[in-house]
Amino acid sequence: MEQEQRKQHIEHVRAFPGQLETLLTGLTTCDLTRLPNMEQDRWATLADNNDPVISDSLALIRAAHGSIIRLFEARIESDWSREGVHTRRGLRNLEHMLVGLSNHCDEHHKQISEALAAR
Repeated sequence: MEQEQRKQHIEHVRAFPGQLETLLTGLTTCDLTRLPNMEQDRWATLADNNDPVISDSLALIRAAHGSIIRLFEARIESDWSREGVHTRRGLRNLEHMLVGLSNHCDEHHKQISEALAAR
């Protein structure tokens, strides 16, 4: 993967918390429990489910993504090709992790968008 492609994935991951905030503006965690296509039983066990303000959850996502972005940005070129073995996914490197996280952001955005549209 070229350095420019890595930068694009990093920027995509960096933008995700802001996209979520825009998507969820004005909603509460109570609103989200009534959305279709979400694992209701699982959602009900989450710690922030009883908090009517979703901003705390969004702040956690922003902080986690910020930390991950800083780790990716601190890598030197030779770090990107280093490989390790993931217990379920096999041989992986940092590029696999970055692309996987970028795709994961897309999956969540799509899931939430579809659930909101179905309300």
